[in-house]
Amino acid sequence: MNDPTQTTNRPGDESDRVTRREATGVRATANVRDEAAAERAEAKARASAKLKAENAAERAARKDAEHQMRVAHKVAIKSALAEVPEAERKAFRAKAARELEARITEAAAERAVRQAEEKAASLPPPQSRRPPKAEVEHKPLRRLGLRMVSVRTHLAMAGHFGHNYVKKYYMDTFLGWLWFPLRPLADVVLRSVLFGSLLQVASGGKPYLLFLTVGSVGWMFFERATFWGYRSLQYNYRYYRAIPVPWLPAITGTAVPGALQAFLYFLIALGIGVYYLITDGQFYLTFGVDTLYVLLGLALLLLYAWMLGLVLGPMVRVVRDVRLLIPYPIMLWYVLTPVVYTVDAMPQQYQAIAIYNPLTAPIEFVRHGLLGMGLPGQTSILSSVCVLAALTPIAVLLFARAERSSHVRL
Repeated sequence: MNDPTQTTNRPGDESDRVTRREATGVRATANVRDEAAAERAEAKARASAKLKAENAAERAARKDAEHQMRVAHKVAIKSALAEVPEAERKAFRAKAARELEARITEAAAERAVRQAEEKAASLPPPQSRRPPKAEVEHKPLRRLGLRMVSVRTHLAMAGHFGHNYVKKYYMDTFLGWLWFPLRPLADVVLRSVLFGSLLQVASGGKPYLLFLTVGSVGWMFFERATFWGYRSLQYNYRYYRAIPVPWLPAITGTAVPGALQAFLYFLIALGIGVYYLITDGQFYLTFGVDTLYVLLGLALLLLYAWMLGLVLGPMVRVVRDVRLLIPYPIMLWYVLTPVVYTVDAMPQQYQAIAIYNPLTAPIEFVRHGLLGMGLPGQTSILSSVCVLAALTPIAVLLFARAERSSHVRL
C-alpha cells in the first residue's frame, strides 16, 4: 500500500511547473520593461520641467532687463525734456521711443547669441557614426615598375574604359548610335569614288570598293585604337588626379572602340560581297583556314596601337597641344601604307617605303585572310616584327616612369 502522505509525480505536473516558470519570467520581463518605461517617462518629465523653468527664468530676466532699460530711459527723457523747446518735444519723445525699442531688440539678440554659445559649449563634442578613415600611404613602385592589378580587375577596368570611349563616339549627338554605321559607310563611299573612280587606283584584280573596305578593316582598327590610346590618360584624368589608379587598363581598353570599327567595316565588306554575288555571281570574300591571318594582322596592329598609346598618352596628359599635332603624322602614315592601293601600284622609287613600312605586313595579312590575295613579303614581316620588338620595351619603360612620377606626387 502506498503512503497517502507521499506525493507522486504525474506527467502533467512537470509541464505545469515549466509553464509557471515561463509565466513568471514573462511577468518579470514585463515588469522590467514597465520600470524602464517609467524611468524614461520620469526623466523626460524632469527634463521638460527643467526646460520650462529655464525658459521661465529667461523670460523673467528679459522682462526685468527691459523694465530697467525703460525706467532709465524715462528718467533720461524727463531730464532732457527741460532743454527741448515745447514745439519739438513730441518729435523728441517719438525719436527717443524708437531708439529705446532698437536698444531693447539689440540687447535681446545679444542675449540669445550668448545663451546659444553657452549651451553649445556645455554640450559634448559630436561623435560621427562613421568609422575614422584609414590613412592611405602612396608607396611608389620600383623605379621602372608598372602598377599592376589582377587580370580580372584589369579586364574589368579596361572594359569600363572601352565602354566610355564608345559612348563618347555618339554622345550629345542628334542621331545617337546611328553614327556607328553612317560614318563607315560615308568613309567607304567617298574614298572609293576618289581613289577608285577618279584616280583609277589598281586593286589587284578585285573590285576596288571591296578592296578598299577590307583594307580599312585593319587600318580603322589601328587608327581608332591609336586615337584613344594617346587620349586615354587625358580623357580619364578624373580617375588619376587623386588616387593611384593603374594607367595600363586605360591603354588596353582602346581595343574596344578599335574592334567595334573593324567589325563595322567587316559588315560593310560582307554587304558588298553579297552585292557582287547577286550582280556578278562571285562573292570575292574567302573564308577558311587562311582567314586566321586576319587575327594575326589585327593582333599586330593592336600591339602597334598600344605601343603608340604608351608613348603618346603621358605626353598628351601633360601637354595637350600634342594631340592636335598627332593626326598629321597618322595621316601621312595612312598614305604610305597600302590601304587604298597595292604595293605594286606605287612608283618604283617609292615601293621601298611601303615594303619597310611596319604596318604593311598586318594590312596585307588582313587582305590575304579575307580576299585571298598574296601574303606580305618576308622583308615586310621582318620589318614589322623587329620594329615592334625594339620599340615596345622602350615604350613600356617610358610609360612606367611617367606613371610612377605621377603617383609619387599624389
